[in-house]
Amino acid sequence: MTKDSHSLALAFGDKTRVALVSSHHALAQLVIYVLEFNQKSISYQFEGQALVQSPGSDFVLIETPDLSKAGDLEPNIALLTTSVNLKQHQALTSHIVNGGILVYPATNSELDTELKSAPSFFRKIPYELASIESQQLNTPLGLIPLSFQDPSLSENLEGIQHLLQHLGIMEDEFYEALIAFNLQN
Repeated sequence: MTKDSHSLALAFGDKTRVALVSSHHALAQLVIYVLEFNQKSISYQFEGQALVQSPGSDFVLIETPDLSKAGDLEPNIALLTTSVNLKQHQALTSHIVNGGILVYPATNSELDTELKSAPSFFRKIPYELASIESQQLNTPLGLIPLSFQDPSLSENLEGIQHLLQHLGIMEDEFYEALIAFNLQN
């Protein structure tokens, strides 16, 4: 880890550091939307943009497609999405703090096997890719129509939901916000 990389982790040392590893801004936008919909504050930085500070927030979310940069954050919580090359996952997984959480697509059996020998102890939560039929998502609340066409957003919905649960958003709060997000887009 370089001096600059270490300073990234130190800059947010008092906050729960959340890495969203994705090349699609729509995923990070949905995360922020759901949090704001439920009156939860979070500081965040999207790839290539300035940090948005939220005074009093316990969390900082960094969105990047770069596994090394995500690892440099020394995240407490990380979400790997289907839009990144998971073959270089060690750049991230070797830097998740002890006791942290990794949410990742269950479709990659090689990653699943390699995570068992990760150098630090953290919780590993695989998620299934969402099956969207006729632009509707089957949920415990019933069918939710989806107005967005982004396949990356659709297939990573379960991963986003798991991430948000660790930020204090319950399942019904997630789906209520998702319905409102649909109406907005």
